[in-house]
Amino acid sequence: MKDFPSILQLVQYVNETRHNRTKYLSYFAWKEGYVLGSTLLQTSFCDLCIRLHLDSTPNIIESIETWWKKDACEKVKQFVLS
Repeated sequence: MKDFPSILQLVQYVNETRHNRTKYLSYFAWKEGYVLGSTLLQTSFCDLCIRLHLDSTPNIIESIETWWKKDACEKVKQFVLS
């Protein structure tokens, strides 16, 4: 609403959008890349699978163990080593 100088102009825009299928559907384009938040039943592998399907760029992982542990929490590593 703040993008319009008056309520009348907002109403006119909404009516134009309502009758323009392309413009109307553009407001739902965000749903194509939307991923539902993780639940207690979802694992890290579920997240990996989702991301693999969303990302169309090729990516070769030589070592799954190195990739999996790459961004592990440094504080935990320091605590264990101390």
